[in-house]
Amino acid sequence: MTTSLSLDLPFDLIQSLRLAHAVMETTYEVCLAPQDEEKFLLLKQKFGAKYKITAELPSKLLGVKISHREPKISIGSIERPLIFPHSIFSYCESLWSEYRDIRFSFAGLMTESRKDFFLKIIELNCLDSKFSLKNFTHPSLLSKLKLKVEQKLGAQKIPRAAKFRYDDIVFWSSERGRNFPIKAWDDDYFRLLATSEFVLCPSGDYIWTYRFFEATMCGAIPIIENYCSAYDGFRFRTIDELLSTMKWSREDAEYNYNLCRSRLTVPIDLLQKEIEILF
Repeated sequence: MTTSLSLDLPFDLIQSLRLAHAVMETTYEVCLAPQDEEKFLLLKQKFGAKYKITAELPSKLLGVKISHREPKISIGSIERPLIFPHSIFSYCESLWSEYRDIRFSFAGLMTESRKDFFLKIIELNCLDSKFSLKNFTHPSLLSKLKLKVEQKLGAQKIPRAAKFRYDDIVFWSSERGRNFPIKAWDDDYFRLLATSEFVLCPSGDYIWTYRFFEATMCGAIPIIENYCSAYDGFRFRTIDELLSTMKWSREDAEYNYNLCRSRLTVPIDLLQKEIEILF
């Protein structure tokens, strides 16, 4: 008989979505409230994530803790920086190609702090001083409100990305990663990473960024703005290095991928046993 459980997690966080998806790979039936269905819909369509929608949620799985600042996730005695499902790792690896036609890429919201990051790279590498990021501005409160209204009305489910290539750098600037349902899974974003040699990784809300780990999953080498302990052991580049000196290698990519998978996943049987203890 299948045992049902619910998770007391803030599903607006990617950490929570990935953790819930990982639990869905066990034999336990994860139950979600109707208002959370949209957040998992693309994970169900793409990866076959299994869950049940119900207004009456079963008992909550206790012993789950998330710290966004560090990052750190724990389920009982199991602790990881993040916990991802195995299916996402396998899918990202399947996207790898022998030839990567993009040298450097960035996809995400272009904030003022991130513009400073890119301008430092441009200055260090003596790129064209006429280069401007004026088209990649932080969205106004009015544009954010308009987007939310459009999504409520069903007029615009997926925000568009402003795309721009400068020298060897491809920019995708958008709010796609901030809005559901695509916040849970943006296939175009991961395909971009899988065709890039290097991914520019400015810091996020804290020093670390999801983009660092997502890049390694897709075989791209991260270029970081700031170092943090979550990056220990990985092979990456920094903002202070010249772009012309960077050489992508499959050896580095495979090393990072294997290290990332060992750190961010939990063997399904081990996760199953830990849930049994907690539940």
